[in-house]
Amino acid sequence: MRRNKGFTLVELVVVLIIIAILAAAVGPALLGYIDKAKENETLNNAKKMYLAAQSIIDQAHSDLVDPKTRVTADRMSEITLMDITDGSEPYKITYKTNSFDSTNPSKSMYIIERFTYDEGAYRAKYERSTGKWEVISLE
Repeated sequence: MRRNKGFTLVELVVVLIIIAILAAAVGPALLGYIDKAKENETLNNAKKMYLAAQSIIDQAHSDLVDPKTRVTADRMSEITLMDITDGSEPYKITYKTNSFDSTNPSKSMYIIERFTYDEGAYRAKYERSTGKWEVISLE
């Protein structure tokens, strides 16, 4: 008698069923990690863009309040209370600045009050009043 050393069809089906059960249990967790990684990437990119935008505003303010030039409210309005939107896809940035002292433009500081950054399927939002970043899914 010759004996074949192989797996029977029933054994193979049982192993495939066990693998399918494990994949069903682990799959959602892995997908959750992928989504969380994408949210974190969007948040990190938004924070970088926020810092870059605030740096640009700070530099514009410094240029406008240069002691050699006369500061006027018209010149300060170039950066006060402005909404800027860059609608180029897949990134979209919107922010709004505000000054602390509207009566004396040369002593004003300009900071970003609201900042939103859309990247693909996620939006990162920052509100100065709460001081918190929030990432939401757009899908």
